[in-house]
Amino acid sequence: MQINTNIIGKILDLFETMEEAVDYITDQTNSGNFESALVLLQDLKDAADEINQSSLILMERLEMEPKSSSCYEKLIQGINNLELAYENPSLDTMNEVLKQTIVPQLASWKADFVSNVAYKAMS
Repeated sequence: MQINTNIIGKILDLFETMEEAVDYITDQTNSGNFESALVLLQDLKDAADEINQSSLILMERLEMEPKSSSCYEKLIQGINNLELAYENPSLDTMNEVLKQTIVPQLASWKADFVSNVAYKAMS
């Protein structure tokens, strides 16, 4: 149980770090600092992959059917779309992807993790 609690804590910390990164990316984008925002997108993908892999391992330990969240897949697609938007910078397009895809999918994925996986691990 202690190992599961540690994994959950690390996953939640990583979600929080991702939320902070998205806020920073949004600020940098709105300031026109596209290069610094673009650099963080790969880190965002890496963090999402780490959360996904850790969640799958945790689900196996909890004897749950291991499956990737659709929110994870939509988040990765949103990040890919944002990378494409930076190639031909349009602030409206970039903000739309951030506000309508990345932010809500990250929040939904975190809520899904907490309500399903973390809840099961703590019960």
